[in-house]
Amino acid sequence: MNDFLLSPADLIRITGATRYSKQRRWFKDQFDIEVVCNRRGEVIVTRSAFDALVLNKWNLIRAGSPESKKLELCYD
Repeated sequence: MNDFLLSPADLIRITGATRYSKQRRWFKDQFDIEVVCNRRGEVIVTRSAFDALVLNKWNLIRAGSPESKKLELCYD
């Protein structure tokens, strides 16, 4: 399996659902997105996309992102 993508076991652990339709619904409910699926209906999500979704939901900024470079230091 490709380490770039979330595995079927990862998706079950994350969503708590084994059915593809319920996994898609979980992503819609949690992140308000329509996930990409293959022809069989399996959810296709990259690890980096999932990480970004979680960080965005928690209002955190990913290190190295353009937003993180807007940091200004103030020395008194």
